[in-house]
Amino acid sequence: MQLPEFTDLESAQEWVREMCFGFPRICGELMFVIARIYKEDWNDMQTANCCARKAIELFDLCLMNTLLECAALFTTVLGKALPSYIHQDFVRHHFPNA
Repeated sequence: MQLPEFTDLESAQEWVREMCFGFPRICGELMFVIARIYKEDWNDMQTANCCARKAIELFDLCLMNTLLECAALFTTVLGKALPSYIHQDFVRHHFPNA
């Protein structure tokens, strides 16, 4: 699946709300990026932690037992680079208050 071209954060969040049940892995990565935007660009830790919690919930729905299962599906989203491997504990590490 290819992500649509998001023009703004709101369109990305709306896409996640619509797609999260069918594609939890993709949406987990996108919610992590949205959390980073709130944290790094807007210094809004409350919303960032909320988005990080949602990313963790979505990753919890996925198998994360092997390196292949933890490999990021995307390299960059909304101008933010993703790590090579991402899973719920990675998100917890970067958002300890989530």
